[in-house]
Amino acid sequence: MVLYKEVNSVDSLITANECATIAAFDSIGSRNGSSDFTVLDAYNMRNTGVYINSPKLTQPTGLVSEIKDGAVLLESNAYIRIPMHDSINIANSNSSLYTGKWTIEFYGKFSSGAFGGDGEYLSTWSNATPLNGFEFFNNSSANGFKIRTLSNAVVSTETVSSNIALSSNTFNHIAVTYDGTQIYYYVNGDLKSNVSLTGSPIAFTGDITIGGRGASFVANTGESAPSSIRSFIIDEFQIYNESLTSDQIDDRYSESQIQPLTNFAFLYGNDASIKEIIDDITFADIGRLYIDELGKAKYEHFYRFFEPSIDQHANVQTTLSDSTYIVDGEYSVQLQCNKVTVPLSGLQKAKNQRQSLWSVEDGSTLAAVTLSANLTANANVAYYTDTANIPFPNAGYVKIGSEIIKYNSKTGSSFNNLERGQFQTSAASHLINNNNESKIREVKYYNVAFQKTPAFDVQAPFITAIRIDEPDLIEIHKYVPYAYGAELIIAAANTAPVGKVIMIAGEDRLTNYPYALSIAGVPVEISEQNSDIKTQTASVADSIKKYGVKDVTIQSNFINDAVHAQKIADFIIAKTQIPVPILNINTILMPKIQLGDRIRISNFTALGIVNTDYWVLSYSRSIGSGFNQQMTLRQVS
Repeated sequence: MVLYKEVNSVDSLITANECATIAAFDSIGSRNGSSDFTVLDAYNMRNTGVYINSPKLTQPTGLVSEIKDGAVLLESNAYIRIPMHDSINIANSNSSLYTGKWTIEFYGKFSSGAFGGDGEYLSTWSNATPLNGFEFFNNSSANGFKIRTLSNAVVSTETVSSNIALSSNTFNHIAVTYDGTQIYYYVNGDLKSNVSLTGSPIAFTGDITIGGRGASFVANTGESAPSSIRSFIIDEFQIYNESLTSDQIDDRYSESQIQPLTNFAFLYGNDASIKEIIDDITFADIGRLYIDELGKAKYEHFYRFFEPSIDQHANVQTTLSDSTYIVDGEYSVQLQCNKVTVPLSGLQKAKNQRQSLWSVEDGSTLAAVTLSANLTANANVAYYTDTANIPFPNAGYVKIGSEIIKYNSKTGSSFNNLERGQFQTSAASHLINNNNESKIREVKYYNVAFQKTPAFDVQAPFITAIRIDEPDLIEIHKYVPYAYGAELIIAAANTAPVGKVIMIAGEDRLTNYPYALSIAGVPVEISEQNSDIKTQTASVADSIKKYGVKDVTIQSNFINDAVHAQKIADFIIAKTQIPVPILNINTILMPKIQLGDRIRISNFTALGIVNTDYWVLSYSRSIGSGFNQQMTLRQVS
């Protein structure tokens, strides 16, 4: 979406740095991409918004998951107008993007409460009785969505609404979906209303006004403001040509309210086991990777049990007692910590520019000869004609057509002891006198280990015989790069001449031209912290006076950011400065208990527990004389 603002009656492009909302590439609950987009990128999105009368940008957002995101404050006479275009005209059946289904979604904060009159605040209507279009409203009696429909030549207004007032203190996630039959209105993930349309939505003609209704622009006349300008804050406005499900809407809201995950600069572990790598990475975030009861891998970061938007953690999922499920139990330990120290490791950072990571040694060559006898799909010997006495290795790989063949020995006129269909190619029959399909082309396989690791932004191989020569003398059969190396398979090209040595790297003796094959990328290096901050610490004096020092040091190679280190230290102190009971219990088998569930023990006489809530830290199940379940619980604090 390209955004403009009016400056002295002239439209001025809003810079990328100012654009933190109302952008088509925003995604609630996930990391935004780089704000450095080009005009061409925005043009390809085909959505153009105009900021009128200087709305305030980069205001605090309602997305817990995107603390660096920004919203737009519309106040006084400021508003946004988005000219109508087929790319957002979701009711226009003639549009190439039309599906008959759609979703409109945004975040809104109504600090002054409901609006007067109809309460319209986001609309394509030109007045209260338009011929087409939609409108969101928030008035003293209800909030919701209206749309004009057509049935049997009669235009009517269909409405979905709620009489529960929208919050004026926090952002509201508002979404409307249409599945081709019904319209659904959601607030903060909850379905508030739905209605079956008696007609079909009418294609829109008016511009989208954010901050009222009826804004328009006419050439040679100028801008017309909304009849009533509405002041509120908006963020993450999006239109989809699909109908999101109720679960998707709920997920969109929940994800936006979850604490953001730490974005580690670089995570790597080439010489460690998978378990060691996972342990190192999760420990740096005080997180946990586990397999849930459905056999799916899940990751929970350190704040997971304290997300109020996650029902399983915030609300009691089931109640236990010694008269129902509990067989026995015992206190395991009192979890307490009142001083936390987090040392910062060496900083992982990228080099400033791409560098060579690997190159082929000089003198490397390929060659091509001609098949001299038909080759069946199961033949063990391939005969060739070599008029130029081209040297081939005693064992190696060749390619005929699209098949790669391994040969284990050779003579001056044959490749012997063949192993057919190598590197996921298929064995096939090959005929002589079949132009390029009769060429036997040498293949080189490289299991590359980069000289500088780990690396990212690894580029495609630079091959002089491809970049410079015309036609290409070499072809790439396979190239798979990763942070520590790559798998590379090259072959003499189909267009390469027979009976000529093809240089991969080194100087061609006939032309004196230098050839090369190399792979470049940006290596990561570890450097010492140059800042004055070497550790981050959190402690609680009152707890230390009462219980003595209960300290812990959290050290990880991946913790090199002072803000993240302080966040971890503060979190641990906040949750463990007062002793927290850890309880082990044995129960009869209970279905639907999940890691992280909040459960309540209504009565456990042996341990004196009455109506106390716990989180499930771990559980296991066993089969002996019966079905048993063991759970480790942490008291909610």
